[in-house]
Amino acid sequence: KIGRTQGWTYDYYSNGNIQMKGYYQNNILNGITFYYYPNGACHAVGCMVKGDRIGKWQYFYKSRTLQSEIQYDHGHPSKMLAFFDSTGTQLVFNGNGMIREYDETENLIHEGSYKNYFKDGIWNGYYPDGSPFYREVYKDGDFVKGESFSSDSTRHKYERPIEYPEPIN
Repeated sequence: KIGRTQGWTYDYYSNGNIQMKGYYQNNILNGITFYYYPNGACHAVGCMVKGDRIGKWQYFYKSRTLQSEIQYDHGHPSKMLAFFDSTGTQLVFNGNGMIREYDETENLIHEGSYKNYFKDGIWNGYYPDGSPFYREVYKDGDFVKGESFSSDSTRHKYERPIEYPEPIN
């Protein structure tokens, strides 16, 4: 059909490197899909079905070492299969273990545990200066409660991990 994207399609960064390579059918990603960092290293690879991530996806650090393997169902992450730190040390084995993830300048971003492939227990997130950003509690992958901290240390409690705006009335 005229105006529909079909076949292999490439998106590029302003530096000319590939940002994404994926197979389209009728304007929708459908098939193996690759995402890249601006330096050309692969960031993620996996399968898309009707625009949703499906099956096992692999994520990589900019250094090209494997970061994680995540199982997706219906476009949503469903299971953490494995997680590796930036040196290649495996921290999550067969869905069990604790992660500590850092940004490019070695600031701790967040930390928490996986049990039987799902988040379990207390998860903490941090601002770049190391101060608390959030604390969330999970039980067998289900979100229980959370609390975020503003830069002035004001606490905000929440009962859902994502809050969407809703009209008043």
